[in-house]
Amino acid sequence: MEGLHEEQMYVADIASKLGIQFEIKVHPYPTKTCREKAELLGGWPLDRIVKAVYFCDGGPFIGVVVPGVGRIDQKDVLTRADPSLTWDKACGYSTKSVPRGMRCGTCTPFPLESLVGSEIGRIVFCSYQPVEDKVVDISLGGCDEYTMKLSMHIQYGDICRILRHKFGDSIVRV
Repeated sequence: MEGLHEEQMYVADIASKLGIQFEIKVHPYPTKTCREKAELLGGWPLDRIVKAVYFCDGGPFIGVVVPGVGRIDQKDVLTRADPSLTWDKACGYSTKSVPRGMRCGTCTPFPLESLVGSEIGRIVFCSYQPVEDKVVDISLGGCDEYTMKLSMHIQYGDICRILRHKFGDSIVRV
């Protein structure tokens, strides 16, 4: 499927099994931020532009999937994702690097299949009721200029359904 990396084909396969609809979009120019994407989409509200942020302390990444409104409360989200983390330890996580197959501006909730359980330890899906059943825009990953023009439109709650179906306990819903 155009736009998905071969290691992301699980998205299309699981969506088909579960009856989930999605559409891959090619935009006229690249975007890097939620605000830029919202403007490109004709003023979509920021809570319908979903970001994936990956935190790392030198070990496996912890990904956080959240609507593009406001800042992520890093200590709260990371300690809820991994109860063994102390607040002080959670502060030591950084967003200075991203997992393979992504770059800043293309981080996706749907990482390459081979990364989950190795380079990515967990993905935290943040519940947000106002958009749970609404179509949102997400990045698809990739490392070149073309991939910065790609996105997927999918219902917010379906992102978690696909991830949980594929990666089970590596996905934490908070």
